[in-house]
Amino acid sequence: MIFQKESINYSTEDLAKGVQNFFDELEADESTPELESYDVGSINGTDRVDVLVDNENLVLESNSLKATREIRNRFLDCGYLLSRDLEIEDMLKPDKITRFLRVYKIIGRTYHLCYN
Repeated sequence: MIFQKESINYSTEDLAKGVQNFFDELEADESTPELESYDVGSINGTDRVDVLVDNENLVLESNSLKATREIRNRFLDCGYLLSRDLEIEDMLKPDKITRFLRVYKIIGRTYHLCYN
């Protein structure tokens, strides 16, 4: 005896809702950190800065202290309130690849035109 399983027909609306729910769950889970790399400086003398951002920390790593400060200042200009976290920085120093490593704790975010 052969059993035939009935196929379920999904409408495009159900499929769109399911896909949207999937992506909403991914956006809600912001525990995965973002890692990006930026070139800072002029065309002739560029320095690469690796930036790692998660919910609590901002990690900057580069061979140029000036480049790390410039990226930090961009975050400050965007309204992030930062405080340097020396304890985490000391923990990460043995694993660093580049010359400078800076770890900042993200205290909060404010309107970017407020200079308080």
